Amino acid sequence: MFSKIINKLAIIILIAIAVFLTVFVLSPQCSFAPYFTGEKIRRWFFIVLVAALYIVLTFCTVDRIWRQVRSKYNSPSWWGSIIFHASFYVIVTGACISIGGRKTGLELFTESETVIFSENNYLLHDRPPFAVKLNRFLPVFENDMPVDYACDFSVYYDTAEGWMQARKSGLKVNMPLEEQGVSLVFKRWGYSPRIIIRDNEYNEIIGMFNLNLGEKIENGNPQKFFTDFTSVPNTNLKLELKFYPEMENGKHVPAYTARNPRIYAKLYSGKRVYVDGYIAMKESLVSDTLTLTFDDFNYWVGVEVVNDIGENIVFAGFVIAVIGLAFRMLF
Repeated sequence: MFSKIINKLAIIILIAIAVFLTVFVLSPQCSFAPYFTGEKIRRWFFIVLVAALYIVLTFCTVDRIWRQVRSKYNSPSWWGSIIFHASFYVIVTGACISIGGRKTGLELFTESETVIFSENNYLLHDRPPFAVKLNRFLPVFENDMPVDYACDFSVYYDTAEGWMQARKSGLKVNMPLEEQGVSLVFKRWGYSPRIIIRDNEYNEIIGMFNLNLGEKIENGNPQKFFTDFTSVPNTNLKLELKFYPEMENGKHVPAYTARNPRIYAKLYSGKRVYVDGYIAMKESLVSDTLTLTFDDFNYWVGVEVVNDIGENIVFAGFVIAVIGLAFRMLF
């Protein structure tokens, strides 16, 4: 009787889980979508799903143990079933830890730039801080289209003598860099022109910086040039910048490879425009008070940083499941 009740409850809960998952999948296309798309509602739905799954596992495990106790026969096959059920507890626990404790973010690296990772951002409190420096970004082009990307990184650790290089490591698409439980995954890239702004009257540099430009997208189509806006630090100046990897006869040639790069720069403050035009590398735009120089360019890369402590627990759960199945099938 007890076993039948448990089985019926388990079936009901599994059906409820299937209904909830169906609602999640279909809600964006259904008329009742507003009732299921809120972040809080989705979070509570997930909690309900996890709780229900734990209940199902508990019912099934208790049922099997109860029947085995009554039979008074403990075969290896029976232990395989118990181990297999226990693996689901481990997997679900790891998934919960992963969702609750997963730390993610996007870090931008310009060539020769260093980013420090510590417990203030991605590391656990018991892990030593480390730094990662992007030495070079090496895109591979075929027929002017990027087909592969490679990043040359150096990893540094804080020692009594200061930051010391521990090793060099590469990073490619689908080949993350792993360090102290943190994964660095390549996501995107762009050009980073170096701009120098001088005051003509005093011949002083009032701005010298790299600006990381993202590719212009129109109606979902890449335009093969890179653009952004920024404020010049410690001034009231604004800068609009566009980087064209290839220009011929003053016209933009859609291309990713920077064979003949030009920039369009507009430097202004309010309604006053100081410089506005196109220049090549090492050239300048000059006004009566300011000079803007396109000094050089390099690459920047966007890296997704992930510290998922639940990932290893989920993996361990699958290993336990395989062991349980082996006992179940072989004995």
